[in-house]
Amino acid sequence: MVRKLKRPKRKKEGHFNMKRKNVMICLSMLLALFSAGAATGEEVQTELETQNLSKMKTEPETESDIQTESLGFYFDRLDTEEQFVYSEIYYQLLEEDPDIELSSPISEDDLTDIYYDILTDHPEIFYVSPEFAMSINTETGLVETFSYIPYVEKDERKEIQAKMDEEVENILSIIYPSLSEYDKARMVFEYLAKNTTYNEEAEWDQSMASVLVNREGVCAGLSKAYKYIMNKLGMECIQANGKAGEDSMPHSWNLLKVNDIWYNVDVTWGIPEFYQPGNEYFKNVINYNYFCCDDKTLYVTHSSEDRDILPDCTDNSLDYYTQLGLFFEPYSRSRMIEFFANCIQAGQEDIVVKFGSSYSLNEMVHALDNGLVEDADATISNLLTAHASPSNLYYSADSDFYTLYVHLIY
Repeated sequence: MVRKLKRPKRKKEGHFNMKRKNVMICLSMLLALFSAGAATGEEVQTELETQNLSKMKTEPETESDIQTESLGFYFDRLDTEEQFVYSEIYYQLLEEDPDIELSSPISEDDLTDIYYDILTDHPEIFYVSPEFAMSINTETGLVETFSYIPYVEKDERKEIQAKMDEEVENILSIIYPSLSEYDKARMVFEYLAKNTTYNEEAEWDQSMASVLVNREGVCAGLSKAYKYIMNKLGMECIQANGKAGEDSMPHSWNLLKVNDIWYNVDVTWGIPEFYQPGNEYFKNVINYNYFCCDDKTLYVTHSSEDRDILPDCTDNSLDYYTQLGLFFEPYSRSRMIEFFANCIQAGQEDIVVKFGSSYSLNEMVHALDNGLVEDADATISNLLTAHASPSNLYYSADSDFYTLYVHLIY
């Protein structure tokens, strides 16, 4: 028996960027809704083998048939009855049957939560959109059948799966097994942030297929792709859903376990164009503030109604800027002159530094406005070292995380 953990009800618009439901109420009998081609037996078998579930090719018939093996992070947090519904739907989704009958009627809200839990736990079910239609019994008010709206038709799925597999293999090929878990996580984060265009109009936007095939998408596709790849690398990774930004827009990100410690990872907010839209000087500069960060850092700009069931992220020792010696606190003008002199001597154009307080960040901004770079350049000239001198500079300050982005023009 799995202990029931009561979960706060999500606001439906907060779980995915887009969701529409068509409700069909029948007076005497339930209508069959929509239809879509089922995958071939070979495709289903391939998917089952990929998930190490070849021993379970049919959905459970009773609650006692529920597998003791976990089907995912959110599955584990359901009570026994909810797990039965989850399992029943999950195996029919693997068989790509769009019309799903429920052996036990369920409320619309519970069905919505469980259906989204499945899609959140299983990014490999890429061909299913978050949109669905349902039939409700008018006497009980409960859902007895529903049909998902497919992202991808049957004749396209095998081709898209092959393209995703190729892209994943490309990513895995540059990640050596000897690398630390931190470096593996960082390299995947960087790859997706550098190679994905944030596009709210992207095809299959809520699926990892949008990212792995078309290299564009939104937070849902990015977080699913990151989870999928990190799981392939043998690392525990889950998708989290909530809201983010000044407008509290629906948003998804990841939690990743590195060396047995949980951290937050938000690939979307790492994309340069997403983080600093329209800023041509920093279009190639990844934002690492949301890579392997703790809850204190993340929840400055993010929120989640699921926070009480998500793993706590309390460690911030893997902060990227600290790891690379780019964290400075307290501010020291002489130290910053030495640092910038080294950057100038190396011909570095993009420079990022992070501080531990708004005071230090403001002191650094004041120094840039008052000749710090010129002073740094002069120290090199005094050593009679040949180098190119900066002719201009641009900077952008992040007051939330005391991070400063500097672009030098030589």
